[in-house]
Amino acid sequence: MRALNVLVYHRVLAERDPLLAGEPTAEEFEARMRWVASRYDVLPLLDAVRALRDGRLPARALSITFDDGYADFAELAWPVFRHNDLPVTQFVVSARVGGTSDWGGGTPVRPLVGWETLKKLVDKGLVLGSHGRTHRDLTKLSDQELADEIAGSADEIEKRAGLRPKAFSYPFGKCDERVRKVVAAHYEVACGHRLGVITPSDSPHELPRIDTALFRDPMPFVGWGGPKFRRALAWRGLKRRFGGAAPS
Repeated sequence: MRALNVLVYHRVLAERDPLLAGEPTAEEFEARMRWVASRYDVLPLLDAVRALRDGRLPARALSITFDDGYADFAELAWPVFRHNDLPVTQFVVSARVGGTSDWGGGTPVRPLVGWETLKKLVDKGLVLGSHGRTHRDLTKLSDQELADEIAGSADEIEKRAGLRPKAFSYPFGKCDERVRKVVAAHYEVACGHRLGVITPSDSPHELPRIDTALFRDPMPFVGWGGPKFRRALAWRGLKRRFGGAAPS
């Protein structure tokens, strides 16, 4: 059975930060993307999910995503994607674009990329998705607040970047049936908290991803799809569920 690997990153660092041990430096990230480009068919997230659904997914397919929209994405990650001709989806917090990541939940406060830069990157091929308007736990909101965070974010991204997003990433990875229903009314796909690979049986509005912060080795991707890799994913998923930090 074909399955889709979707990577999720948050940041790329100019230099090693002991408080962000799971985030790669620019040098490590460049080496990883060269390795990925040489071995996998890297597809835009939405194209890959559609291909999996329709039985057209290449055998060695994967997609790459970033959450939050940190400024270092434009400075350090985007040049690597351009150089290696790799597509990427960036999920942005629309009302915080150009500000800082001061949404709590243990997230370090860092600068976020601005709309002017994002628009330039979109014109060069970047795909934007929504990570909500203000990065709130959607399961705790009223119906009106939920609509503002989900539909309002799509409206804002379309207005500022010129294209309406079709993919969503749940802030803190949190969702429930009510949240998924609202998201499904506005987005074709959505990424959730679950760690794993996407199979044809997965809900398009709660897609699992592979959080690269959980794999500390310089080249953590050898053997994707094999039994050893799936066991490693399952083990890391259990550790995160019963004691690890939630995603941002």
